[in-house]
Amino acid sequence: MIGLQKGPKYWVEKNAMRFVYPPDLQQMDDGYLRITFSGLNPNLVLYISEKGNANALLYLSAGSPDISSEKEIMDLVYDDIISIHMDTDGRFYCDLCPEPEYYSTPDELWMRHTLDDIIEWVNSFRQDECYLFFVTEGAVGADRIKKSNAKNKEWYACVPIVMDNYNLSE
Repeated sequence: MIGLQKGPKYWVEKNAMRFVYPPDLQQMDDGYLRITFSGLNPNLVLYISEKGNANALLYLSAGSPDISSEKEIMDLVYDDIISIHMDTDGRFYCDLCPEPEYYSTPDELWMRHTLDDIIEWVNSFRQDECYLFFVTEGAVGADRIKKSNAKNKEWYACVPIVMDNYNLSE
């Protein structure tokens, strides 16, 4: 698998103005880029690997994980896997896609395949939504729903996404 030429941090910084909720980037020692977003719940954390794979976890509570407490409760709320390969004509594509699109560089492919989707996902969050955590037969999950629909569901916690004190016009 082929990696990115400039890396995710470069591309997220270069496209920061496209995010409704500004990204706060932290390069981790293990090579992952850790991103939280101003105005969104700080327990929503997006991780991007050096190879360009992206996933977001939503933690129910802040603080260090403790297996005996609710601080361990989290769910994968976004997942985008990319496997960059080059064809015989020198074009780059994701070999996991059933109908791959071809690009001239691995970075261009990543921007269209992953970064554009991340931006669309982050920008789609609204004040009237939450992630509804539920526990079923020992498994934990979270569904993104309108807060007004939470009263009709059985749930463990309703976690807001957009923070109450955030104003999009700022």
